[in-house]
Amino acid sequence: MANPQKEDGYTPIAHEILEAVSKQPLNGTQFRILTVIWRYTYGFNRKEHELSLTFISKATEIHKQQVKREIDSLIELNVISVQEEPGFGKSRTISFNKDYSQWGKRKRLLSAEKSTVSESADLQSANPLTLQSANPLTKKERSKDNIKDNIYSVFDQWNTKKIIQHKTMTKAMQSAINARLGDKYDLKDILEAIDNYATILESNEHFFKYRWTVTDFMNPKNLDRFLTANDPFNNFRKGDHNGRTAPDRPNVEQMPEWERKFYGLEPANEDTS
Repeated sequence: MANPQKEDGYTPIAHEILEAVSKQPLNGTQFRILTVIWRYTYGFNRKEHELSLTFISKATEIHKQQVKREIDSLIELNVISVQEEPGFGKSRTISFNKDYSQWGKRKRLLSAEKSTVSESADLQSANPLTLQSANPLTKKERSKDNIKDNIYSVFDQWNTKKIIQHKTMTKAMQSAINARLGDKYDLKDILEAIDNYATILESNEHFFKYRWTVTDFMNPKNLDRFLTANDPFNNFRKGDHNGRTAPDRPNVEQMPEWERKFYGLEPANEDTS
């Protein structure tokens, strides 16, 4: 059982910073990246530190490409700053910009050639994290980027739960996740369903123990069973279910076809690439 104690180490962060961050429309990945930056800067009583993409990716268990994309956004929004570009055998030095009045302004980096975002004049919007530029993205382009971010959010959420971990996201996985995001499902509903599924798998109070790949889980018949609105914690609780007592691991071979389908116990695709 985890039992963290402040005496074993803590990260001092001003209340004003936490209050300012909580009001910003940061996505989950951006916030997780900030917690790592705080941990390895303020947590060691320093204002900046060398932090590579690989290190942050491992610390957050988020795909490296998504980490890069969101760090670029945080730099561009002036929420974090690059103090020193990477060199031979040396990672990029990053700091958190605690002056939240500057958030939303474009940041000029130290080297135009090595910059992760293009240079431009400082711009500020009424909304701290809404950028204005001479060439703003079209509505279609913004929508496309948002969909891509949501797909990676689902994929990363799945891998953090360690149900069946995938090293890379295949086209089949991307297509399956994208299809559900394009249906009636909100991103929040899908992430909650993954959480519910992972909790039930590890719970001694629930009988469902079948592990799908993310592609199989995105099948609407499977996803629906774990939506919070469909009460999965009661539906899969051990006890009487339609006149039978559900065992820890249902005997699939003895189940009629309709019951296997109801509980999603069809053979899963074991491709973990």
